[in-house]
Amino acid sequence: MKRIACLFLSMVLVLCAAVIPLAANAAALGDVSGDGYLRTDDARLALRAAIGLENYKKGSEKFTAADIIADGVLGTDDARLILRIAVGLEPTVNQYDILRSGAFYMQGKMEGGTAPMKLAVSKDAVYVEMAEEGMRMGYLAKGDQVYFVDPANKSYHKLTSGDKLLMKSIMGDAELPDAKEIRSMVEEFGFSNMPALSQADRVAGGKMSGVSCAVYTFTLSDGSVTNIYMYGYRMLAMEARDKGGRQTNLIVFDSISADVPVMPPKDYSNERVFLVFMAKMMGEA
Repeated sequence: MKRIACLFLSMVLVLCAAVIPLAANAAALGDVSGDGYLRTDDARLALRAAIGLENYKKGSEKFTAADIIADGVLGTDDARLILRIAVGLEPTVNQYDILRSGAFYMQGKMEGGTAPMKLAVSKDAVYVEMAEEGMRMGYLAKGDQVYFVDPANKSYHKLTSGDKLLMKSIMGDAELPDAKEIRSMVEEFGFSNMPALSQADRVAGGKMSGVSCAVYTFTLSDGSVTNIYMYGYRMLAMEARDKGGRQTNLIVFDSISADVPVMPPKDYSNERVFLVFMAKMMGEA
């Protein structure tokens, strides 16, 4: 069970219309016509280019806009994705920018894309939820208080100093951070510090979970890299690799939204569930 608590702390550190108006900084993604909107007509132009009825010079604005998968080739997959965005079947707001905004709700998987997780960040609260060995647990820092959340039983409990001592006895030297420390970690390691996609050192075509997509690569000062996998405006994954190319972290995203839910949910009850949960953890250790 010590592994569960350590994974839990590591999560804290990781942190539909046919005409879609594009943001000013959208870099013309999918806007082949260049009119500032993403329409079904843009998909038509991309398809014409894919089958050779239009000739866009590689590197031109039209080519870059049509090559939404960023693999350097104008294909029917590009036209299909542009059409899906235009008719509302794909996100119309860049999910990477939502993460960078500092207020978001995301669901996905970490630990190499295998461990389910949720992360909600707002102005005054941070909520982390993950599952390990069949158990779901949540950790909420709101204002100056820290709460343990039991999603399975729809209940929550404000952690006391005694609860923290109990957790420390299970985790060994590791210690649960207080609300201020959690907010500091989110600010220091959070998504809001990530650069804009336009600042990527390299953009190329790639695949994530079998989906052809654009890969934005950022090289860090120590030689390690961060790869952002984007399918249009949908963020598929974020991957970290060391300077030798070995994968050190992978977060696969199921959903990203700017609508941050109220935590704890209004239908959750305030109960002393923490001791029961700890007893279960120690019983299965």
